[in-house]
Amino acid sequence: MKTIVRNFTSIFKKFVTANLLNLLGLSLAFASFFVIMTQVNYDLSYNKSFTEHENLFRMTWYLGAEEEDYGATLPRPVVERLAAASPHITGYNVMQGWTNFDQYIVDGQEFSLNLVYGIHDFLSVFKPTVIAGDVEGLSKSNNGGIIVLPRSEAMRLFGTTDVVGQTLKYKWEDGTYLNICAVIEDYPDNNFLHGACFVGVNSNEGSYNNWNYDAYIRVDDAKNLPTVQETLRKMLIDICKEKYNLTTQEEANALQVIFTNVADAHFSKDLDKSAPGRSSVYLLICFSLLIVVIAAVNFMNFTLAETPMRIRSINTQKVLGATAAKLRASLLVEAVIISLIAFMVALVIVYLAHDFGLQELVQASILLQDHPILIAITLALSIGVGILAGAYPSYYVTSFPPALVLKGSFGLSPKGRLLRSVLICLQFVVSFMLVIGVGIMYLQSYLIYHTDYGFDKDEVLVVATAPDTREQIDAINAELRTIPGVEGASLAQDILGSGDRYQVWGRGSADKHLNFTCIFVDWRFLDVMGIEITEGRGFKESDGDVYVFNESAKKKYPWLAVDQPEADGGFPVVGFFKDIKYSTLRVDDSELPIAFFVPSPADKVYWVGGSWRNHLMVRVSKGVDKQEAKQKVMAAVNKFEKGSPLDISGLRYMDEALENAYQQESLFTKQILLFSLLAILISIIGVFGLTMFESEYRRKEIGIRKVFGSSTAEILQMFNKRYLYILLGCFVVAAPVGYLLGQHWLEGFAVRTAINPLLFLVSFLLVTLITMLTVTYQSWKNASENPVNSIKTE
Repeated sequence: MKTIVRNFTSIFKKFVTANLLNLLGLSLAFASFFVIMTQVNYDLSYNKSFTEHENLFRMTWYLGAEEEDYGATLPRPVVERLAAASPHITGYNVMQGWTNFDQYIVDGQEFSLNLVYGIHDFLSVFKPTVIAGDVEGLSKSNNGGIIVLPRSEAMRLFGTTDVVGQTLKYKWEDGTYLNICAVIEDYPDNNFLHGACFVGVNSNEGSYNNWNYDAYIRVDDAKNLPTVQETLRKMLIDICKEKYNLTTQEEANALQVIFTNVADAHFSKDLDKSAPGRSSVYLLICFSLLIVVIAAVNFMNFTLAETPMRIRSINTQKVLGATAAKLRASLLVEAVIISLIAFMVALVIVYLAHDFGLQELVQASILLQDHPILIAITLALSIGVGILAGAYPSYYVTSFPPALVLKGSFGLSPKGRLLRSVLICLQFVVSFMLVIGVGIMYLQSYLIYHTDYGFDKDEVLVVATAPDTREQIDAINAELRTIPGVEGASLAQDILGSGDRYQVWGRGSADKHLNFTCIFVDWRFLDVMGIEITEGRGFKESDGDVYVFNESAKKKYPWLAVDQPEADGGFPVVGFFKDIKYSTLRVDDSELPIAFFVPSPADKVYWVGGSWRNHLMVRVSKGVDKQEAKQKVMAAVNKFEKGSPLDISGLRYMDEALENAYQQESLFTKQILLFSLLAILISIIGVFGLTMFESEYRRKEIGIRKVFGSSTAEILQMFNKRYLYILLGCFVVAAPVGYLLGQHWLEGFAVRTAINPLLFLVSFLLVTLITMLTVTYQSWKNASENPVNSIKTE
């Protein structure tokens, strides 16, 4: 051990900067691996916290050839009949999606709750761990009067889990309460029910026209799923013949019942096009390993570069009786120790970086205490890197005959130089590939925020509403108009451009059947959003139960006409508007029909059983101070809020709302960007170290060249030329790989950016410039030194 320490410290002292950079690069690689793998583990274990998750499936339909024919939400009686059709189904769930309410009062305090609604004992199919009470108490609910709380919410609201029988008072309606029937253990962060409170309801019984419910089933054994699927498909065909005018064999053949395991649903893009996809997870794994490989290459390169300085010492020990095996073992142990030191530094980096924004880059916790197994894996990886990176150099440095070594210098052996060139090429290929891939992601991000959506997103503020604001839009609009720069306000069900799917209506029958996206709005909406009417008229204050359709709807359904109902017994169409981009760029909606619908004044707050006035849209003039406008709009809206004032964080411009719609893609891009920069940084560290060693070995050559008249610029050109050739070759190899990487990522979008050839030139110049500056800086010291001193040192 003393020999190992002595050898290491003597080399470390001679090249402190290079060795510190080598250690830093290796530490950053291990830290990156740890952080990336927390995200990978988060995704790969998503929803696997459900008891017997392998037997739990989400049920959807496929009803036809068009995207809108995909049955994401289903009618209650259909789910119930399908679930009863197979003896292999041991339980089923009929539930509605999430709502967030800041409207429940406990001991005079208001609390926000995330509620999931379901029929009867719908929660039991998920098999939660019950702390107190009985989740089957949900079946006693008639119309939303029973609730199940997770442990964290029970503690937040009451300070204890002994709350069965307690009640929550609904803020907005006197006499409306939720009775707590059970408390369950919290689902973890990577579970789609994390943070949910469960409310039992009993609605839409026997209604085949309310497509409002998500459906989950449990089977006795996943092996029986094909049998279950075929049985339910036959039942679905019978139901569609009975209830949905299914008449042709072609339509029957198109019907499918689709089961997605609850763990796979996290990656499924059929209902959620922003889902990460398994390929993205595998890509992250590849990135983490590539960064480690780059750092290991640096490590090996540094160790090989040290060979000429260590070879005399090693072979002197041979002459004095040390065996080659013992020397190799000591060198290998030295490499492993360095790698273990880098591992420990990596843990410190992760620990310190947690509070400096690193946590925001991943959805999983990066706290060390939350990942003991991952720490052990990273430790094993560091030992493996030490062994692999040290194996060849330890063999190489001890392979020369002592007599030959003691006679001369082995500073630039052709084999050693070739190996180091190959290794550095690998680093540059990865760097170019990552830069090009990230560049394509950036171009797509630019497209997202600079696409012409067909409405004014930059001048419209969005406020999440509460019942008070929903009921007083006229007064709020009048108050807002007193603010300089505010042009008007409107209520809407959804935020345009922020979703992949919206409410879809089916109307009419036979040859006049139509499917279209339908968004509820008030009569001011078109003006506030700046949407252009091309035929007929827009909405007016006296309107109720009327549509305006887009031009694509008229092309697809030519019978649509101004002042005519959309179908027999339907509501009138008053106009048509220019096609807009109303979905995210993940969906090609350029030819899909959409309608804005103004409900009847008689149904001013509630329509089809639920509130639609979810968002207040406020139009501000161009050129106004946006932050100041935010403050004034929030102050005006809060004048009409009877309870707690609305938070300014709930007020945002539409471009900010669009940013939220691409959170998954934005997170992935940030991850890849950071780790790409780290990969490039580690590669540059490698170049810096190698140039340091190489220029040291070639000091005598440099001195002789200067004696014969070479200038400092010519010496620097000599060093740079070699790396320029390497960079050119690496770029030729990396460019198509980076392009394919970016194209793979773009497959998640229906509307994609054009790949500008300038991107490849910029990528090449960026990496080349950084490399050339590094080489020039490191080589300049020896190139500008007095040649007499350089020659003397040999």
